[in-house]
Amino acid sequence: ITDKIDEGDLSEKPGWVRMSVHPTTTDQELEYMIDAIARVVRNHGEWGSEYTYSNLKNEFEPASGEPWGEEDLDAWFELSEEADAAFEFEATRPSREIGMSAGRLLYLSAQDVADVGVSMSEIIEALEAMFVEKGKGEVEMPPKPGIHTRPDAFIHAMPAYIPSLGSAGLKWVSGYPDNPDKGLPYISGLLILNDPESGFPISVMDATWITAMRTGAATAVAAKRLARSDSRSVGIVACGVQGRTNLEALNCAFSLERVRAYDIDNGAAERYAEEMSGRYGLDVEVVRHPREAVSDLDLVVTSGPILKRPSPTIEAGWLSAGAFGCALDFDSYWQGSALAEADKLATDDTGQMDYYRQVGYFQSTPQPYADLGEIVYGEKPGRESGDERVICVNLGLALEDMATARLVYAQARQEGIGTELPL
Repeated sequence: ITDKIDEGDLSEKPGWVRMSVHPTTTDQELEYMIDAIARVVRNHGEWGSEYTYSNLKNEFEPASGEPWGEEDLDAWFELSEEADAAFEFEATRPSREIGMSAGRLLYLSAQDVADVGVSMSEIIEALEAMFVEKGKGEVEMPPKPGIHTRPDAFIHAMPAYIPSLGSAGLKWVSGYPDNPDKGLPYISGLLILNDPESGFPISVMDATWITAMRTGAATAVAAKRLARSDSRSVGIVACGVQGRTNLEALNCAFSLERVRAYDIDNGAAERYAEEMSGRYGLDVEVVRHPREAVSDLDLVVTSGPILKRPSPTIEAGWLSAGAFGCALDFDSYWQGSALAEADKLATDDTGQMDYYRQVGYFQSTPQPYADLGEIVYGEKPGRESGDERVICVNLGLALEDMATARLVYAQARQEGIGTELPL
C-alpha cells in the first residue's frame, strides 16, 4: 500500500482511508481494491475520507485493463453504510482489519449449506490446491481426538488451518453405525469457521453435506493421480451417502460408462442404481456379492462403517491389475493381504494413520509409501505404469472440511443465504 501511495508523492501526508469489504475477500481481490484506493488518493489528494461505492467504482480497474461492472464489484465487496467489516490503512504504517464484527456470526443450516450450491468440480479444485499446500508443509492439522460413547461409534474434533486460503476452524463430527436403523444418518456434525486474524467465530454451519462432498472430492483427487486416466468402470461397495458423492466426484474426473453397486441391503443397492443411472446416464448394475463390485473394474470405492475390530471382506486377488481402490472405511472392508498386494499403498495423511495405528486400527495394514499431499505436490510419484494395483486409504481430513467450508461461506455471503446470530 505504501509503495502505491508513494507513486503519487503522498507518502508524507498522514491520514487514513477506510473501505468496507467482504470478510472472505482474497489477497488478489484486496490488491485490486488497494489499487482503486491508491488511485482515488492520488487523483483527489484527500485523506481522512470514508469512500463509498460510487467513489471507487469509477476508479476501479483490474490488471486486464477492462473496467469491472457494478455486478462484478458487488460480488466482491460491499461498500455501504450497513457493511460491518472494514479495511483501513495509514500511508506510512499500513494495517489490515478484515472480519465480521466480533459479536455476530452466520448460521447455515443443513438446508442452507445445500442451497448454496457449491459444485463438486469446485470442491475438487479447492482440495487440489489444499493438498499442494499440505505437500509444501504450509498447513496446520493435528490428529483428530475423539470420544466413543458406543461400540464402533465416534465423535471427533477436527481442527485445521490453511493460511493460503485464509480458512481456519473446527469440525465436530460423529459417526454412529446404528443410526440408519433408526432413520438417522450415519454421519452428522457442525463446523465452525474462525477469522484467522482475530480468532473470532464467523460462521457455524451443518457439516453433513460438507463431509459427504469433500470425501467424494478427495477420492477424485487421489484417483486423478493414482488411477489410469482411461478408467471407465467403477465398483461401489456400500450404497449410502458416500457411495453417491464418490460416484459424482469420479464422474467429474473420468469418462465413466458403467457401475457395479453392492450393499448388504439389496434394497439400498436397487434404490442407488435407479437414482444414479437416472442422474448421470450411467449403466448401473446391482450385484449380489461384493467380489462382483471389485473384480474386473477400473475404480473401486468402499465406504462402509469404520470398525475397530473388523472382519474384512475383500481378499487378495479381487482387485484387478491396473485398478485403483479407495478405502473410505479404514481397513474395515479390505483384508491385510489385499492391502499388501497393492504395488502402491497411499493415504491422505500418514500422521493420522500412524495415530490410528497406535490406538488399535490398521493392525494388518502396510505402511503407505506416500500421502496425497506429497503426491499432488509432486514430491512422490503417483501411478507409474498401467498394470499397477494402487490403493489409497482416505481417512478424511479437517483440511478438506476447511477448504470446502470456505467456499460455502463465501458463496452464502454473496447470495444472502443463512441467518445472522449474535454471539
